[in-house]
Amino acid sequence: MKLDSIRSKATGHSIKLDPKRFKSDPTVYGLVQVISANIELHRLDRIDSEPPFEGLLGGMIYPSEATPWYELLTSYEVLQAIVRDTSWELDALCNVIVNKLMPSNWEVFFWMGIAIKADRDEGRVLSLFSDAREARKKKSQKAGKRSGVERKRLAKLSPEKARQERKTFLDGGHEKRDTAALIAKKYKLKPQYVRELLRQKK
Repeated sequence: MKLDSIRSKATGHSIKLDPKRFKSDPTVYGLVQVISANIELHRLDRIDSEPPFEGLLGGMIYPSEATPWYELLTSYEVLQAIVRDTSWELDALCNVIVNKLMPSNWEVFFWMGIAIKADRDEGRVLSLFSDAREARKKKSQKAGKRSGVERKRLAKLSPEKARQERKTFLDGGHEKRDTAALIAKKYKLKPQYVRELLRQKK
């Protein structure tokens, strides 16, 4: 029995998807050809494992021979095969099915597209949060490392050693007001920090 001649009395739609109906729309014609090919491959795979039954018009028929294309298209396996064979995202594919192919079960693909897009958007948001958290972690580690280096540098000069350095510079003929800056330069510290050390009591 030719599948093209089988009609679904319940819906009035042909069993097979005919890509020629979309030949005037170059934006989806190629995609519809891929969709149709994958649907029919899926149909043949199902027929291989199905027991036949006696049709209304006589003769034996397999269940999948009488299954409309749009019902076979709800198989995630078929949709994934179409995505694999094209450059279309699954939610965009669902949108084309709803708005261009307009199957009687369009709600299935409508809600599927919304769910897939929402799931992907959620993944992007989570990825952004993850990236931000990682950036904060690296920044914190870098700041901690800088802080550790700074502490080691400050530890090189104690109040007592700062006074000894000041005496050395004074003995060398330098003005007292210049000693903090000279010590700071020697130890790569800020003059204000050196002055605070010098003010500390013995």
